[in-house]
Amino acid sequence: MNSEPTIDDGMQAHLAGQLEEAERIYLEALARVPKQETETAQIWHLLAAVRHQMGKVSEAQQNALKAVALMPQFPEALNTLGSIQKELGQLDEAEQSFQSALELFADFPQALTNLAEVRRLGKAVDEALRLNHQALKLAPDLAPAHNNMGAAKLDAGDLEGAVAAFKQALVFDSSLDDARLNLAGAQRQKGDAEEARALVADVLERQHDNAAALNLMGTIHFDSGIYRQAQACLEKALSIDVDLIDAHNNLGNTLVRLNRLSDAVDCFAAALSRKPDFVNALANQAAAFLAMGRVDDALSACQQAMALEGNHTDAHWNRGLARLISGDLTGGFADYEWRWQLPEFVLPYGEHNLWQGQNLSGKTLLVHSEQGFGDTLQMARYLPLLAEKGARLVVVTHQPLVTILAQSGIADVVLAKDSDIPAFDYHLPIMSLPLRFGTTLDSIQPAIDFFAEETGDQLAFDSGTELKIGLVWAGRPTHKNDQNRSIPLELFDQIAGMEDIGLVSLQVGIRADDLAAMPWRDGVRDVGRKLKNFYDTAQIINQLDLVITVDTAVAHLAGSMAKNCWVLLPYAPDWRWLQERDDSPWYESVTLFRQKAPPTALDPDTQWRPVINRVLTALEARTGV
Repeated sequence: MNSEPTIDDGMQAHLAGQLEEAERIYLEALARVPKQETETAQIWHLLAAVRHQMGKVSEAQQNALKAVALMPQFPEALNTLGSIQKELGQLDEAEQSFQSALELFADFPQALTNLAEVRRLGKAVDEALRLNHQALKLAPDLAPAHNNMGAAKLDAGDLEGAVAAFKQALVFDSSLDDARLNLAGAQRQKGDAEEARALVADVLERQHDNAAALNLMGTIHFDSGIYRQAQACLEKALSIDVDLIDAHNNLGNTLVRLNRLSDAVDCFAAALSRKPDFVNALANQAAAFLAMGRVDDALSACQQAMALEGNHTDAHWNRGLARLISGDLTGGFADYEWRWQLPEFVLPYGEHNLWQGQNLSGKTLLVHSEQGFGDTLQMARYLPLLAEKGARLVVVTHQPLVTILAQSGIADVVLAKDSDIPAFDYHLPIMSLPLRFGTTLDSIQPAIDFFAEETGDQLAFDSGTELKIGLVWAGRPTHKNDQNRSIPLELFDQIAGMEDIGLVSLQVGIRADDLAAMPWRDGVRDVGRKLKNFYDTAQIINQLDLVITVDTAVAHLAGSMAKNCWVLLPYAPDWRWLQERDDSPWYESVTLFRQKAPPTALDPDTQWRPVINRVLTALEARTGV
């Protein structure tokens, strides 16, 4: 006759990963004849543990509560109950459970590291580090404690230490996929996308339906600009766990990049409906509202985020962009300083000796370029004000800008970024200049006239050419909004076919190759390939009547030279072009041609056609066609 399986049989199945078999044995044991409360409590605890592993979290919690009710002085059951409560987001209850376990057994390393994780989630990072140290002193080979130590070090800003801790966790338990995913997340932060992708793929090969792994893979694809694959991973994660709030937030960010803006806002709303104080979702929702042109909604979302977390970097940054584009330059430039808290911005000379308005008489001030070429061309207008304060000006800039800034005479020394930098008393990023000078819409300084002598290539046109036009249709491909600001060259077909105009391509970079595919290419003078720097570009612009460009540095150069310049803008443009106006307070000679509606995911170029038609009409009026 076959004997009934014992509790030991259930535990062996449990340890072997046969979770359903272990669950069955534990349930059968509970159904048999009454036992002592201690034994019954132990079975309820084992059932809670196996069900927790199976993802039956609510049932596991009820089982653990029964174990503790039967045997209040049961530290292992209290620890399991705390782990379940932590997963359910019941952090106060989890902390109490772990504390109760430690009151019964002070040297309980599993409870110590679990309490550390609750403290970390509650932003008490130093306490989390201390508790994890204590746990590892008691149990140096406890893999979850190394994993939790890595998470605490990550929050403390010790990225290398976190990576080492996660790796140590995997040394002691190679099956601990939570540590493997945490290591992948840390490698992603380090910029090692391939290593991160390989670690997550290893988990997904064994656990196809691991929602956390799918969510992380989605963020890795997002970082790599593979937005369709990111979307697929995140949607699958949510089909498995609809309450995974990070996946809702990450999917929202992905859909913004795919121009599915309304759907993105819905994703952020889904995250917020599950966690109303999810500050990151509020800040990201603000960015989506900005992309939709809903500036007031963006400001509101930022205010909500900052009410919850006053120093939230993305909320300040997005509020800054919203303020700037709405014309509040004072508040906007103040928030713009939060860029140095973002990972993509690095203050090259640190905060030491940052110029905050100190007396500059007889001092050397280093002003350094940041971001794109156009930012420097736009803000160079403030350099003469620094000279008026008695400063010796050293400008460190991008190589293509060195000659034109040096020729303008607005600085004592102009150097490329890879040059040896002389000693200086103070330094300042160039985009901080408008804040230092209290800039408002009414006090914007006049642009620098970047005059370039016509000693370079001379453009020859037919005698009947009435209008000589420079054309730029694309920006830098790595710009995060390039898909919206650049225009397919074929949309300019009708303009290229106009009589009595001479088109000159000022396009540089990989998109200059677009011209070769145009049937009208022979009618365009392609000088873009010959341009080595912005001084060369200025020499060509000097010979033109008009520049037509997307939002690139050429717009700032032509505007600074007081050359007639038509700038073609996406529906949600960069902050400096403001809203709902066809002129610019930064450049008197610039006219703005705006999209009237946001792009669609199915046809992102559809909103450019009306813009080109308005440009065509304006050209016809100008040439009298």
